[in-house]
Amino acid sequence: MRAESNIKNGQLLLIILIVTLSLCIWFYGLSESPVRQPEQFNQQQYLNKFLRENAPDFAAERALAEGYWLRYPDIGSNDYFGKNGPMGLYGARDHFEQFGRKEGRIFAPLISEEKGPAEKALAEAYWQRYPAIARSRSWGRSSKLGFLGPRDHYHYIGKAQGLIWGIEAPQKTQAP
Repeated sequence: MRAESNIKNGQLLLIILIVTLSLCIWFYGLSESPVRQPEQFNQQQYLNKFLRENAPDFAAERALAEGYWLRYPDIGSNDYFGKNGPMGLYGARDHFEQFGRKEGRIFAPLISEEKGPAEKALAEAYWQRYPAIARSRSWGRSSKLGFLGPRDHYHYIGKAQGLIWGIEAPQKTQAP
């Protein structure tokens, strides 16, 4: 009977110790919480964003993110992964790694050969040749890429599919 009492006392002491330790950890977490110290949290977020945006590879990351957001306006305007999201430029990369790759999206710099009227004529020829691309939200006539969309599509997708780039389709030679 005495041994049972010692075991129960030991178990009770262990339970009290675990509950006390849990409460200490909980109160420490509460004291460091952004809810209790929003100024410190905001300063930390600002510092993190500043460090990310001033990293040595910032220009390359900006080109990748801008290209991704232009191709996919739904991501560019997203509250989390978009231009104004809390992740900044890295939101585009994070979306691509989590979802975009599986969805077949392109995470690469925008291909642009801005030559004015010549580029517009090439874009129009591509759209006329491939009406589905002309209707595309990413590369079509009404996309944010505008006349840069067809070249971008051709470079990353069309070339591998054997699509034709240029004003006129190549002439087929007839056998004699």
